[in-house]
Amino acid sequence: MARFDESTGYLHITDLGRVASQFYIKYDTVEVFNQFLREAMTEADILSVVSQSSEFCQMKVRDEELTELDELHKMCEVPAAGGVENLHGKVNILLQSYISRVKVDSFSLVSDINYISDNSVRITRALFEVVLHKGWPLMAGRLLTMAKMLEHQLWHFESPLRQFSRLTQEILDKLDNSRLTIEKIRDMDAKEIGRMLRHEKMGKDIKAAAWQFPLLELEATVQPITRTVLRVKLSIIPDFK
Repeated sequence: MARFDESTGYLHITDLGRVASQFYIKYDTVEVFNQFLREAMTEADILSVVSQSSEFCQMKVRDEELTELDELHKMCEVPAAGGVENLHGKVNILLQSYISRVKVDSFSLVSDINYISDNSVRITRALFEVVLHKGWPLMAGRLLTMAKMLEHQLWHFESPLRQFSRLTQEILDKLDNSRLTIEKIRDMDAKEIGRMLRHEKMGKDIKAAAWQFPLLELEATVQPITRTVLRVKLSIIPDFK
C-alpha cells in the first residue's frame, strides 16, 4: 500500500493504499485481496473474498447457531465456501441470506447479519475501485453488480420491482417467473399485465411502479473539431415519474 525510499526516507502511497485509506480497509484485508483477487471470478468467488475480510474476524461461530445456519445454507443461491463451522463460511451464508431477505430467528445471528451488512458494501466498493485501477473491466462490472445487490438486497436475476413494498410476495414471484422487464411492463396495458400474472387488479399498480423506476434516455451528438479532438454533446433526459 506504500513504497519506502531508503535513500531519501520518503514514503509514497500507491493506488491500493489510497483505496484502502478511502474505504477504511484494514491492512489484513488488503492482504486477503492480494492473495485471492483474480482477473476472472464468479459470484461465489467474490462472496468468498469478501467473507474472509479481517473486518469480520471478531465474530464467532456459536454451537447453538449451527442448526439455523445449516437451514440458511440450504437456501443459498451459490455455494458458500467454508461451510457453517468456519467463520468465513458463516459470514458468506449470512451475506447471501441478507441479499435474499431471508428471515433469521436467532438473536445473535440477527446482530451478526446487521454488522455484516454494514461492512460488506464498503468492502465490495473498495474491491471495485481496486480492480478499476488494475484495468480489469469484467471484474469491475461483476463487483459493481455485487455492491448493488448488497445495497438493495436484491439478486441481479430478480425483478427490480422487489424494491416496492406495496407489491406482494406472490406478485413478485410471478414477475420473476414471467421474466417481465421494466421496459416490457411499460409497453404493456395494465389489463394485459393483470391477465398475464392472473391478478387483474394488480396490473395498474405494477404498471405505476414500473413508471416510478428511474430510467434515463441518453442522446449523444459527436462533432469532429480537429484531427485529434472531438466535441461530444450528451443529453440526459429523465424518463420516469
